[in-house]
Amino acid sequence: MTERTFRPTTPDLPPVATVTDTTALAQAADATRVASIGARGPRGEPGPATRTAAEDAAASPGPDAAGAADVPDTPGPAREAAAVTVAEPAVVLYEVNGSVARVTMNRPEYRNAQNSKMTYALDDAFYRAAADPDVKVVILAGAGKHFSAGHDIGTPGRDIDQSFDRRAGLWWDHVGQLGAESRFAREQEVYLGMCRRWRELPKPTIAQVQGACIAGGLMLAWVCDLIVASDDAFFADPVVRMGIPGVEYFAHPWVMGPRAAKEFLFLGERVDARRALDLGMVNRVVPRAELATEVTSIAERIATMPRLGLALTKKAVNQAEDLMGLQTGMDAVFGLHHLAHAHNAEVGKDSLAGHDARSMRDARRGSESSA
Repeated sequence: MTERTFRPTTPDLPPVATVTDTTALAQAADATRVASIGARGPRGEPGPATRTAAEDAAASPGPDAAGAADVPDTPGPAREAAAVTVAEPAVVLYEVNGSVARVTMNRPEYRNAQNSKMTYALDDAFYRAAADPDVKVVILAGAGKHFSAGHDIGTPGRDIDQSFDRRAGLWWDHVGQLGAESRFAREQEVYLGMCRRWRELPKPTIAQVQGACIAGGLMLAWVCDLIVASDDAFFADPVVRMGIPGVEYFAHPWVMGPRAAKEFLFLGERVDARRALDLGMVNRVVPRAELATEVTSIAERIATMPRLGLALTKKAVNQAEDLMGLQTGMDAVFGLHHLAHAHNAEVGKDSLAGHDARSMRDARRGSESSA
């Protein structure tokens, strides 16, 4: 096995070892040589938290939890407990095998709900893949049972009130602003702007989708050039229940056609993988156990093509889609999206019409039981 090291041009990204052996690519998220991205706080501040040895012992009881054997007794006044640095889990994992980069969302305990920290970690990973001359294809995957349950609207890691260095546009920071001025600035950057940025990555991208692909998760899949889904995957954009006309990256009419898009949005129902294939939303459906292997195989076959040829072909199709009105249509719907947010905030509890992940789930279940 030969090994090389890629040093990205961006200074805040550490080098990552890559290997030419592709047999382990399907298990990339579990490989020990996976590089972590996203263990940094807003504005590039170090992410790991610190806690005392006593707190460590309380959090992880056991004879070795606090490392007490390594702290010698000191006579005299009581000492402060030794500080222990606890590594913060990376929200995105990155690995390169041969000519294929695998980017894995890594919040499985929250079904890979997308907060801003994950957004910028994904951007780091995509930028790294774009800058590496040996990477020709990028796979986007989600750790755990689900690809992504959408935007983070209620986990402990929700960071809507934090500032991050903006990359997708020049709009001002949303933090400290009020009402629509804050919402528009934030979503212009972390949702619509980032998705458009990733769509233009000049290398083919493949979304590897299993389980839930909902709302914001749908956006992450749709920016990819190909979508390969497992037979247990399902897709939904239920935000009309909040009074909002679809997610920010509004590609629905171009991805599935106008009539199907209306049905998809009006009902807010889950579309299973087979139906998604019939609608043209995905390219292939495979058994769950074969998903990673099939995506890897497709990526490796694409990677045999000339890099420039792939980049120009992608740009050609994207330009044709833009001539069909994708960009201008999306801009128009983004305005309607924020009109809905503002209306909700004016007449109701908040910009999401009082909904959170749990209430949306319960509403869906109630609708299904009454159907």
